[in-house]
Amino acid sequence: LRTKLEFARMASYVSISWDIRENLNFKNITYYQPAFTDFNNYRVSSETSLGLQISDALSFKVAFQTTYDSNPPENIQKLFYNWQNSLVYKF
Repeated sequence: LRTKLEFARMASYVSISWDIRENLNFKNITYYQPAFTDFNNYRVSSETSLGLQISDALSFKVAFQTTYDSNPPENIQKLFYNWQNSLVYKF
């Protein structure tokens, strides 16, 4: 029988936001989540994006997300990732 503490995780993160130019920004947030009972059992997830303001109403964003689990459930892969391009129009 597993205890609730075995499922509990700590959470730490680092966040970076950089306005490269007036219309161009870089953002990253990375989380590290080790299990309380076993620091060799951890998750790392991260999202990195680059945003370009084309006009007052139109912007373009490229984002890459990744998640790694050192000890996933059986038959589940350790690494997941996603690439996303977005065109945003605000009116």
